[in-house]
Amino acid sequence: MKSLFLILLTFGLTRLSEAQTTSVDMTDYSIRLDESYSAPAQLLRPSAGQDKIDLVILFHGSGPYDMDATVPNRDGSIRSANFKLIAQYLASKGVASLRYHKRGVLGIGKFDRAEMQKAMVLTQLVTDAEEVLEFALELPSIGSIYLFGWSEGAWVAAHLAARRPSDVAGVILQAPPNSPMARILERQHIEIGLSYLADVIDVDKNGVLTLPEVLSIPSGPVQLMPTFYLWGPSSSPDAPSFSARVDVDGNAEIGIEKELRPVVVGRLKMMEMIPQTLSPVISDVMRDNELPIFILHGDMDGWVSSAEGMSIKEALPDRVELHRYAELGHALSTTSVMAEDGFDDMDIQPLHDLATWLDLQKELAAR
Repeated sequence: MKSLFLILLTFGLTRLSEAQTTSVDMTDYSIRLDESYSAPAQLLRPSAGQDKIDLVILFHGSGPYDMDATVPNRDGSIRSANFKLIAQYLASKGVASLRYHKRGVLGIGKFDRAEMQKAMVLTQLVTDAEEVLEFALELPSIGSIYLFGWSEGAWVAAHLAARRPSDVAGVILQAPPNSPMARILERQHIEIGLSYLADVIDVDKNGVLTLPEVLSIPSGPVQLMPTFYLWGPSSSPDAPSFSARVDVDGNAEIGIEKELRPVVVGRLKMMEMIPQTLSPVISDVMRDNELPIFILHGDMDGWVSSAEGMSIKEALPDRVELHRYAELGHALSTTSVMAEDGFDDMDIQPLHDLATWLDLQKELAAR
């Protein structure tokens, strides 16, 4: 399947023949999230052809994402910027979009650490999202507003929609979790992670991981496991070292089953005991309103199983339209190994499907 990047290149070569639908206005804003903090934001909208233009607000996945959802490579080059691609695609279809830097993000690789800490709490993210919605409601010539949430952002979009159902027309969820975080990480780190470490990363198949083997883990959900469990307090990128809590015999190697598995299981059990301020079960959060829900989920998602999206569909069958993609991962980019599910350019097909759904909502609203 073609990547969206290639499609947009082709689109750019033909835009002169489609001037009415592709001419775009770009406006930068600063949205005040609270009395002491504002976030850079950008509105992308078609510049002609409609009195009222529908708007999609984009909410980030977990991590310090800028408004473009930029994912850098280790060498500093850009691997993907899928929110920017989504915004460009929507504009080509006559739909406006609003995206913003997550609290604490000042730009690519630039952060306000204190504000980033606040953004690690779901209640803060939903409060911030509500301020963004308030801002959007004041924009001129805006029609229906839709909330688009990717991964963690699906929780944000769902809670905001449940809080403000009269102000939004629908919810779009990409790779939505419908379970507590401990369950999501159990799949990532136990069901996928430990097996991958034993089958692929442990190259000599002796059941233990050396430092070079751990450092060879490619991008994907398993790459976060060393940060969660393995690195010691004095470890650094230049001088990585294992934690004594995992390397219990102090031999600078990690036994996958003997040393690592008990630590993973224990950490996840502790997470299960942490009280949830906001429910992580989207199907429950959205149960008491009538908003339509559109779900995009890849079956090769190594971060959030597509069974999570399916569970929302099963709980709310009359309101959910679910599209699953056999070859796509968490970012809806082509993925062949769940443990190596990295965030490349989004495939075009999910956005075709999204545009079709938005057109249908407009038709239904006009009846």
